[in-house]
Amino acid sequence: MEGSLSMTVFRPHGTRILCLAFLVALSLAGGGRPAAAQSCPNPPPLPKRVEVRMNPTLAPGSDALKQKQDEYDDGIANIRRFTALVGRLSDDAVTKAAKRSAAATASGDPRSVPFDVGCINDILQQEGREDSLLVDKPRQMRSGYELQWAVAGMSLAAFKLQRAGIPLSPDSLSWLTQLAREVMEFHDRHTQLNNHILWAALGVGTTGYLAGQPDLVQWANGRVSLSLADTQPDGTLPREMSRGPKASHYHFFAAMPVMVYGDIRSCFGDPMPADERATLAKLDGALHRILADPQWLAPRAGQPQLPVSNPGWLDAMDGGQLPASLRDHASARTGGQLSTLFTALSCAR
Repeated sequence: MEGSLSMTVFRPHGTRILCLAFLVALSLAGGGRPAAAQSCPNPPPLPKRVEVRMNPTLAPGSDALKQKQDEYDDGIANIRRFTALVGRLSDDAVTKAAKRSAAATASGDPRSVPFDVGCINDILQQEGREDSLLVDKPRQMRSGYELQWAVAGMSLAAFKLQRAGIPLSPDSLSWLTQLAREVMEFHDRHTQLNNHILWAALGVGTTGYLAGQPDLVQWANGRVSLSLADTQPDGTLPREMSRGPKASHYHFFAAMPVMVYGDIRSCFGDPMPADERATLAKLDGALHRILADPQWLAPRAGQPQLPVSNPGWLDAMDGGQLPASLRDHASARTGGQLSTLFTALSCAR
């Protein structure tokens, strides 16, 4: 890392509160639980702001720089832990809902499955949450990236809940919408059109569909269109080709969010235009060429290619079947387990 960094992490203060209206709604729906019976985990504290800027007054290797670096790393780790927790709770709620639905079908009970989204709303609606995860306005590249991945993961967790018939509360979606707008503002300042904008579009667009915010959807769809515009006839992505030995890996990393988002658009009755679907088909072909020949990109990337990590999700996108080796695979960026995500995406098939 060139230069020195001055980093400050500010954490919100406040006590945990439960959303009374949400609990009343649960009770009326038959799925309510008294507050005393709640056993929700305590989420990691989120940084209010993560500030990262060059500061020549902190000497490389100094204790002061190390302290600032530790504070920054701790804030980033908590963002990732928080997103992973939301994904796990989403998976738990979706799995329980599926079991209740199966039991009701087997018994012939005509009553509706009780609405119970579990602890997620309690965690997302804690006091002071609306003041968390704000990106400072100067050149905060890393904090902006972490926020875009967090919004992508939480929006996919929310999408899985919506498909299971147990959507997030309006207050929870309101906070996700606020974060999505932070992501939009960050990328409007930096105008990147590589894999980062595709992960940003996934989170912003999915949140827009879930929360009924057309401007979020319009922004995400427009950024996807711009990013895909220079895809080569063989399906390769010029901006990811510059990654040297990781060019193959970054083609997969860029393809996943845009392919998942394409399915989400279809689930909401707003499929990608035909020309963009054709571009995704070319990209899909390039990914399969990489799998067939791991060094396919080496001549153009100018370096031998490193292996691609966990490419098995492509089979699920193509055929709707997730390989057994990935059924228990979970990632904060994809809203928890891949198995529940691809089950939710069956609405696009």
